[in-house]
Amino acid sequence: MRTILFSTIVSALVLFSSCQRNEFIPILNSLTAYPESILPGESSTLSCQAVDYDGDQLQYLWSCAFGTFPVGTTKPTITWVAPDEIGSYTIEIRVSDGEYSVIDQVDVEVYEEIELEGTFEYDGREYRFATLGEQTWMIENLAYLPLVNNPLDGADDQAHYYVYDYHGSVTDVAKTWNNYKHYGVLYNWDAAMTACPEGWHLPSDEEWKTLEKYLGMLSSQVDEVGWRDGGSVGRKLKSSGGWRDGGNGDNSSGFGALPGGLKSYSGKFADLEKYGNYWSSTTDQAFDAWYRWLGYEEDGVNRNTSSRRRGFSVRCVRD
Repeated sequence: MRTILFSTIVSALVLFSSCQRNEFIPILNSLTAYPESILPGESSTLSCQAVDYDGDQLQYLWSCAFGTFPVGTTKPTITWVAPDEIGSYTIEIRVSDGEYSVIDQVDVEVYEEIELEGTFEYDGREYRFATLGEQTWMIENLAYLPLVNNPLDGADDQAHYYVYDYHGSVTDVAKTWNNYKHYGVLYNWDAAMTACPEGWHLPSDEEWKTLEKYLGMLSSQVDEVGWRDGGSVGRKLKSSGGWRDGGNGDNSSGFGALPGGLKSYSGKFADLEKYGNYWSSTTDQAFDAWYRWLGYEEDGVNRNTSSRRRGFSVRCVRD
C-alpha cells in the first residue's frame, strides 16, 4: 500500500513539474510566408507571431540553407529573397525566451516564369499555348463544339458534347451560354479523343505524369491513385480566381485550370466552381479511362479512372 501511494505521489509530482515547465515554453501562434510562390530573385515576407506567458522577452532566429535575408534574421517579420534555382525551400524559425525554444518551418515555392508562346485559331476560337518543360500545352479549356447533346443522352461508343447547364440541342444557342464561353465544352471520352485540332492530341496518362513531375511532384507519387500532394502541383495548375470558397490556385505554372464541373454518368451537371476534371487518352478496363481531378479544397492532383460516359474538360498537348 505504502509503495503504491509513494508511486502515485511521484507520478503526480512529475506531471505537475511537466505542466509547470510547459507554461514557460514560448507559444508560436502563427507562421506565414507571403506570397507562398515567387519567381527566382523575388522576395517573400515571413511573419511569426509568438507569446511567452511568463513575460520573458522573445528572441527570433530565421534560417535557410538557400536564398538571402537582406536585413538581419532576428525580427518576427523579415524578408527572404529567393535563389536563382526553382524548387521548394524550407525556412526555419526558432523562437526562444533565453531558456526554452520552439522551432517551426514554412515552405516557399520558387517557380519558373512561363511566357505565353503564341496563339492559334481553331473552329473560330483563339487558343493560347505555352511550353511547360519539354511539352507544349494549350492553356485554355477546349471549346470545340461540332454539335451539342442533351445531358441525358450518353453512350460509351459515340462522341457526345455537353455545355454545362444547357439542356437543348441547338449548337449556336449553346455557344451563347456563359458557361461555354468561360469553361469550354464537357466531352465524353470518345469525343475527347477526336476533339483536339490537327497537330495536337489528348494527353495520355503518362504525359500528365510528365507535367506533374516537371511541376515538382515526387517520382514516387506520380503512379499513385487518388490525391497526391507532392509539390502542391494542384495549386500551381489551378487558376488564381473562380474557385469556390477561396480555393484558388496561384497559377504559377501558367496552366490556368478551371473549375468547369462535370456531366455525370446519370446525366446531371455538377460541381461547377468546385472541381475541374480533365481526360487522358489512356483507357482502363472496358468502359473507363484515366483522368485528372483538381479541387477547391485541395492543393494536390487526384489521379483516377472514371466511366467514359461522363463529361469532362479537355486540354490538348502538341504532337
